[in-house]
Amino acid sequence: MITESGVIGEYYALLEKGTAESYINQLSSFFTSDQALEDYSWLGNVPKMREWIGGRHAPALNQFSYTLRNKKFEATVDIECDWLRRDKTGQVQMAIAQLVDEGIRNWEDLLSTIIKDGQLNDCYDGKKFFATDHSQYNLLTATEVPALSVTDPTKPTVTEAIDAILGAIAYMMTYTDDQSRLMNSSAKSFTIVSSPKLWPYLVHATVGEIAQGGASNVIAELKKNGWNVEVVPNGQLTYTTEFDVFRTDGRVKALIRQEEDLGASSLTKKAEGSDYEHDTDRHQYGIKKSRNVGYGLWQYACHCTMS
Repeated sequence: MITESGVIGEYYALLEKGTAESYINQLSSFFTSDQALEDYSWLGNVPKMREWIGGRHAPALNQFSYTLRNKKFEATVDIECDWLRRDKTGQVQMAIAQLVDEGIRNWEDLLSTIIKDGQLNDCYDGKKFFATDHSQYNLLTATEVPALSVTDPTKPTVTEAIDAILGAIAYMMTYTDDQSRLMNSSAKSFTIVSSPKLWPYLVHATVGEIAQGGASNVIAELKKNGWNVEVVPNGQLTYTTEFDVFRTDGRVKALIRQEEDLGASSLTKKAEGSDYEHDTDRHQYGIKKSRNVGYGLWQYACHCTMS
């Protein structure tokens, strides 16, 4: 018989494994929260090192502010006690696994929404996340990256996809911080997010060692030298000619996941010995999350449109 403690143990084991396997960690930094909202005061970067002439020089740091308010979410599963007693096929474990999946899917849904709305919502500098009025563009077209001009933007060839992805990454290498220092010069890990429509064409650019005409796949060659470039399909995106590039090896990511630590109340139950069990011959297990997502560093992401 599956016990209450067994159900809880299964939940936390699956949660750790599922979170580690999801692409949410590639795109976003995770921060814990202890209140209704958190203020991310993005202090400007420390100044460049300079030759020591005339004593130390300590200019004031540029300061930005970005506030993220937690929202409450829940999901609950109702299980007959007879299932717990008789279960020999893993149906209860499957129900708990689906509860875990729903918590992770909620993160994916929230992140997908702010990616889709990246040209509508402000980030820490008060400008839209994907925009042309940051200190540099991260809303890219063939004007900034000539390789984004392809034969058919809905069906780029393997060579065109390779060149478009590398062109976008190369452009990101020019992004600087508020002290005019290059931010992505040491970057070697990137995730390309696309719609399912475009994914079949872009993914060929990151797998296989041979491109069209027998030429070497440059991205595959880079992987042999410690680079990591992968393409993730996102069913919530409706792009037909667009894709997003995220740097994934920065100290802070392009997106933020924020969650309040609810302790034992994050997984609640009406189980063994409860009035609910007595009255209904059923158990309930529910998850409660106080969380939200937002924008981190725009310099670690760009939105690309092929034409």
